[in-house]
Amino acid sequence: PGSDRPLKRLKDFQRFAGEVVKIKTAMPLDGQRNFTGRLISASEDTVVIETDNEEIHLPMAAIDRARLVPQY
Repeated sequence: PGSDRPLKRLKDFQRFAGEVVKIKTAMPLDGQRNFTGRLISASEDTVVIETDNEEIHLPMAAIDRARLVPQY
């Protein structure tokens, strides 16, 4: 995979902590399905990203797709 690598396993999320990611959830969370931000941390249950100085906690089970956002 290239610079827009898909993130599928917990290990993938942990490896790319600090990078910008785009996450799409299967169902809307607070009326939103698409999230883009800096990946802060990941555990078996939750992925934490930071967007506009706000931390968003996304349930791992709710994530449909996740990819790195290439930074040029």
